[in-house]
Amino acid sequence: LRLQIEKRTQEIEEAELNDDIPPKIVEELHKEIFCLTMASNRTELETEINTLKNLILSAAEAETEQCESKLYKLLELIEDKLGSQQLIIFTEYKDTLDYLLERIPDNFSKGIIHGGMNLNERKIIQEKFWKSDIQILLCTDAASEGINLQCCWNLINYDIPWNPNRLEQRMGRIHRYLQDHECTFFNLVAIETSDGQPIAEGQVVELIFKKLDIMREELGGTDRVFDVIGNFFEECKFEELLIQSLNKEPIDLATELDNVDSQKIKDLLDLKSNMDAGLDFFIRQRQISEDSRLWPRYISEYVRLGFWDAGSQIQVSDMGPFKIQVPTKIHAQIKNNAKNFGLISNRNLEITFYKPIEKQLLLNVQQYDYITAGHPLLEAVIDISIKNGHEDIQKGTIFLDPSHGLHGLLWFIEIIFNDGTGTKEVARQVVVLFTSYKHIISGSNEKIKFQVLSPQILWDLRQDYSASSRVQMKPYLDFFTHYKELVVEGIGSSLRKNDELELKQWRQKAKKIKMNALEHREIRERSRLEAEISSLLDKEAEGEDVEHKILEKESQRDNIQEEIEELKTQIERECSIIRQSPRLISVAIIVPAYDDGKPAESIEEATQLADKHAIDMAAMKAVFEFEKQRGWETSDKSLIKCGYDIESVNPNNPTEIRHIEVKGHAGETDVFISKNEWMKAQNDVSGRYWLYIVNKAFDEAKVVPISDPASKFQPEKIITERFKIPLKQIKEYY
Repeated sequence: LRLQIEKRTQEIEEAELNDDIPPKIVEELHKEIFCLTMASNRTELETEINTLKNLILSAAEAETEQCESKLYKLLELIEDKLGSQQLIIFTEYKDTLDYLLERIPDNFSKGIIHGGMNLNERKIIQEKFWKSDIQILLCTDAASEGINLQCCWNLINYDIPWNPNRLEQRMGRIHRYLQDHECTFFNLVAIETSDGQPIAEGQVVELIFKKLDIMREELGGTDRVFDVIGNFFEECKFEELLIQSLNKEPIDLATELDNVDSQKIKDLLDLKSNMDAGLDFFIRQRQISEDSRLWPRYISEYVRLGFWDAGSQIQVSDMGPFKIQVPTKIHAQIKNNAKNFGLISNRNLEITFYKPIEKQLLLNVQQYDYITAGHPLLEAVIDISIKNGHEDIQKGTIFLDPSHGLHGLLWFIEIIFNDGTGTKEVARQVVVLFTSYKHIISGSNEKIKFQVLSPQILWDLRQDYSASSRVQMKPYLDFFTHYKELVVEGIGSSLRKNDELELKQWRQKAKKIKMNALEHREIRERSRLEAEISSLLDKEAEGEDVEHKILEKESQRDNIQEEIEELKTQIERECSIIRQSPRLISVAIIVPAYDDGKPAESIEEATQLADKHAIDMAAMKAVFEFEKQRGWETSDKSLIKCGYDIESVNPNNPTEIRHIEVKGHAGETDVFISKNEWMKAQNDVSGRYWLYIVNKAFDEAKVVPISDPASKFQPEKIITERFKIPLKQIKEYY
């Protein structure tokens, strides 16, 4: 406080004017003085300066007489409560920040953020805080917006800001999305002096927080009332009450707070609840998107094969980052794609396939080339693969399924959506569709069954160019010839309805936004033209010749409606979607294979091998019951072949999810894991992937849940697409 008064006094004294200063500069200085003081003449100014100097002396005496109780309380909190945890301290003033920085013991690592620092300096401190290189971060309100500090969950308000929204913004630095801990907030406000005299600010703040506690109890003890603390302070007229108290005006604080519109606060909480529900939906959608995205192991394997095809080799078995040299062939394709995806800095790159950790994303720090969809390197590898494999794709192929579960045809079909104008593509989907051989009934086209699979199924299948010489091909080719048109046409009316509906919903939202903007534009333009016409009519009444201008403006006004209607029609067309006829890209024959990799050569043999899945169905049933007993909600994912069989969600905490791969056996034996399943397990960094082993599936099924199997087992790769976990390893978890 003393430093603030000294600074104010110095500014006023330095602003005194010299008679030799040019008039123009004098005028500017007058404006500066006007901002510094309410004094209207020199006498009043001198009086104010003397008053401020007396305040400085009083403050200095107080400093020498005793230790500041607020500082003592702060140090006590730090010593008793902090331990090894991190802490953020907020204050309104830079001088207070410097004061605290000097007095907090040096055994705590400290950092500061204030308005005098540029963006890069703030980012450096923020990054150090995320890395735990800084334990105590002191901030002015320059850090109360636009900075994410969820790595910390303790915050002290050394003073309460006059603007109540600042208080909410401060709390929002740590109490926000991705915070995993319960947050603790301390507000350091003195209620009375050392001799027992009440302090106005403290009395007001104490009563407001008591009122908040009462409302908290009325709402069932929920802490959610603190989510709208800024609104509550405004409703309490915090600043007005504080000024009245400082002026020692008679005021009944308790009565004033009783007059606060509690219903308004409750309505705000209801609105916040609706927003939270929307956020929960967003988080769930984000999780779904995260689970279905191209995972690092898939991308790294794809790039490895692309480099091998280009005559180069890279080892991508570790987490990275690692250095690579981009082959000439791929680098040339990157240059060809530059218009759409940009260029790389040079051919020698340090890359990673793993998403930067959350704190790097929050800090916008990127140290390596993150190879994912849209990166020039990956897009070039994709384009080269498509060019090289175009003819093979059209010919089709044979895949062997070591898991025995698939027997039939795999169809790859492209669907394109255009906007209502028919000229602009808005979405493109490649659908992987499976038709089982055993479901085909000759001459009964209506009974054919489609099964949509995840493209990730390809990781579980093994291409065998020699299989065509050993497998009876004719039944499969007849199958393809007979059902080709039916499959492609059937997609047009029945496939991916949900995806199309979702796409339409997004387009409708876009249309609503554009239409609202158009309506505001119409009102704004009409008002502007009416004002201009009115002004011109006034000029005409004064004798000016502006008739032609009036007619021009009236014509523009009258044409607004027509122009708006044309734009609405255009928006309607642009935001609607037209699905083009599906296009068959390729077809693959899927033949079950034995554990040694040999294909089932006859249709009968293949059908018998595929039927071994009955035990897996019994195991699935046992796991569904197991999860039901735990009180979790399950959904079957086995049909889409996404790398696990069941998704189980805790209804009390929708972010707690298990992705369960089920392995059933009649007795106890080794467990076989497909390549896709093992890659999915390796990619899991959130603790969601579980292996559930079900022994004696047909009798009294025993379910053995094992979390994070990729870290617990060292499977043996028996063929390219399968891994074996020996029974000896598994028995540790029985």
